[in-house]
Amino acid sequence: MSEGRKLRLWLIDDRPVSELETAHLELQSVPNGEDEDPSLGTWAQHLRLWSDHRFPRHEPDLILIDCRFEDDFQYVPMSESLRGHDPRGLLHGAIFIARMFGRDRFHPFGFAVYSMDASAFQQDAYAQTFMGFLLAMRDSTLAEGKSGFVRGRKDRELVASCSQELARTVSQNPASAWGPALQMYRQRLREVIDLQAIVVDKESWLHCLDALRTSPDSNPALAWRRFDGEQDRVQLSSLFADQLQADRWTPQAAQKAMEWLESLLVLGDYLGDARIWVHAVVIDQQDPEGLPVPRGQDLHGQRLTRFFHACAGVVAWYEDRRAGGQQSSSNLLLGLGLSDKQLNRYFKPLLDLPWGKVVDLLDEGWSTGIWPLPGQWELHRVARDWATHTHKCEFPLTGPTL
Repeated sequence: MSEGRKLRLWLIDDRPVSELETAHLELQSVPNGEDEDPSLGTWAQHLRLWSDHRFPRHEPDLILIDCRFEDDFQYVPMSESLRGHDPRGLLHGAIFIARMFGRDRFHPFGFAVYSMDASAFQQDAYAQTFMGFLLAMRDSTLAEGKSGFVRGRKDRELVASCSQELARTVSQNPASAWGPALQMYRQRLREVIDLQAIVVDKESWLHCLDALRTSPDSNPALAWRRFDGEQDRVQLSSLFADQLQADRWTPQAAQKAMEWLESLLVLGDYLGDARIWVHAVVIDQQDPEGLPVPRGQDLHGQRLTRFFHACAGVVAWYEDRRAGGQQSSSNLLLGLGLSDKQLNRYFKPLLDLPWGKVVDLLDEGWSTGIWPLPGQWELHRVARDWATHTHKCEFPLTGPTL
């Protein structure tokens, strides 16, 4: 089983550290013009990230935010009362974290705010404002009905809540901040797994549990398929770096990791199950009504039965066109024992298209070589895997557009 990666950590700090207190996290560099910096540390640098599209190719997993900036002379000067106590690290953090939340709600990440002394500006209106945004985004990860820094409070209490949190942010540095950020990452990862927006690879999950019981220092990795269809694999020691002692597993750390792993929703990969089910219908010519479908939902929240029917229709279309046929949409399904109505239950809610129009679009894609169903990467993935496993060839349509 291939080795996984380490979680990537990003610093928002004008006096960054050059290395972390653990070997199990990767300190990610930040673009700055043609160079790379160890952190996001200036106003001008942040503007260039946006204006020149210089954000890193690989998104960070963990973000640490220093409240208090002192050395950025590219800013408009602060008032004399705040010299040396510049709270605009919070501004950087609120903007960057909001970007992370907004671009992909199924992207797990964690963040933490730190400072040697943020109490110096606990009454500053801008510090309170940007701390409020960060605290609200942290609250969004709480379980439904649970109160937090912002959630559950009256409007008139918000300023005091933000001020109190700033006052408590003292004597902290990256060494004390990456642990809470990592805990938030594990919480977020479990949430998106529960939503089935991320599908855990069952074999890697079992391998991790077995390694924790026998030889955790073998450094197993947990693998999953992301919402965009891409695979990811992260070292278990990186996921639990905050629980290790001197970067090594202890019985207590292994127990915590096993409890977290056992709490995950691991149903298996329904895309692989779909390909096997379709093979039974298309190749073995079994009755689809008599074949069991695993319990669960696809990423759109629909029953897997509808998705499996759609996969069978797309594969039947591919097999017919590959053989040079031109069967109509209805005839493709008759040979499977399915109906237009059954496939419309899948395609109408998602694309507002009937099965017949879907086949027309697939035929257009056949001539252009481009997958014509926007966002339907699941169907494309099953068709691609079908071509690879059944015919040992590439699926002729590239895509999809997400």
